[in-house]
Amino acid sequence: MELCRTCGMWWGRHALRRVADVHPCIPQAIGEHPPWPMPTKEATGPVGVAELGDDSDSDDEPLAPSQDPPDFRPGEQLTRLGSLAMTPLRSLKILASADADLASAIVRKALSYETRQHHVRHLHKVARQVRWMESNNPDDKRLSQPLLPWLIHWLKGRGRRKKWKWSTQSAEMGSIQAAFRYLPTYVPGAPTWLLKDDVAWQLACRTCRNRARAEKTDQALPATVDQVHKACKFAIDVLRRPDIAALLGLTWITYGRASALAQAKREDIVLSKDPDGETVAAITMMRGKSNKLGQDPHTVTNPLGCFAPFVVEYLENITEPDQWIVFAPTRTERKKLLGAMNDALRNANGIQELETRSLRRGSLQLMAKAGATIEVLLVCSGHSSVRSLKRYLNFGRVMSAEQRKAGKMAGQLVTLPSPALQSC
Repeated sequence: MELCRTCGMWWGRHALRRVADVHPCIPQAIGEHPPWPMPTKEATGPVGVAELGDDSDSDDEPLAPSQDPPDFRPGEQLTRLGSLAMTPLRSLKILASADADLASAIVRKALSYETRQHHVRHLHKVARQVRWMESNNPDDKRLSQPLLPWLIHWLKGRGRRKKWKWSTQSAEMGSIQAAFRYLPTYVPGAPTWLLKDDVAWQLACRTCRNRARAEKTDQALPATVDQVHKACKFAIDVLRRPDIAALLGLTWITYGRASALAQAKREDIVLSKDPDGETVAAITMMRGKSNKLGQDPHTVTNPLGCFAPFVVEYLENITEPDQWIVFAPTRTERKKLLGAMNDALRNANGIQELETRSLRRGSLQLMAKAGATIEVLLVCSGHSSVRSLKRYLNFGRVMSAEQRKAGKMAGQLVTLPSPALQSC
């Protein structure tokens, strides 16, 4: 590895030989020679998945021996961000070649399609902004300065122009951070940039999170049992969609997410009878948002009650164990399915604020009002932390059993002692 005194970056010997005629840190050569080693000489643009050759024999070749870490001058500290923190802003034009489908399927499937598209949109916006700055003023000093101070300033300016809430600003910074972290999966040969290792970036993110906690959040209106039952009947009588009715009922009794239940198979649901003859459903959440976040599958067992007519007959008609309970093989089909659930909830009750998220929020709040403890609610929802659960309980305004107990004890704080005790 050799340190370039012009751009402050460490370059491998192979990269220097490849661009020996024009040094890569010279501004006019950035577009042709990106500021990191490329996998091939021709890979300056988007590379398709087919070109990568997922099943090629080259995967079995032995890896090259690792090089010794570079020597740093006295006073310099090696961080995971390293010399990339000094990468000039001008070099970010290469982000215009970002492609959400660049990496092989086994790599990109770790993130949802929507997440990958969101990351790529951010990278393209950064590249367009840098190109606009260069076209208007090629001598702009900011183009030769480190990228992180400009990136923070640019995001702050976008938030002001678009009048973002602090929660949106925090989410955008988190998405940008993730996009640069997974940059090798979007741009060929790119390094991983861990923006969180920069102190200024850490403090900016902390400011956004702290301000966001003080804002009033926009949350879905919690649904009630009567509203969900009306929506199920509406799906049967008006929409002629028994699958929508069954999905509404299952989502409600499992405190679940509609998108997770839409990915359930028949073998994930076990129907049985309790001693009183009531139908009980045990549903195991095997797929969905919680599972993608690394949480283990969890099972919710509840009686069907008034939702049995919409669920039992529909599930009994599904004979194959590995068959999906609803037909939603693609992202587009799942979006249509969730849209039909929204239509049933809103049209059946005449309340446009109802949506699929209202099911999970309403069922958990009803359990809390019935006297469930935080521990019980965590088992019901499958959350890994109390912090996430409290958002569904309107940040404690819907009290759990512990809060009610604490409220009764708090009477001591507002009760004056009796005269007899005062005399003592």
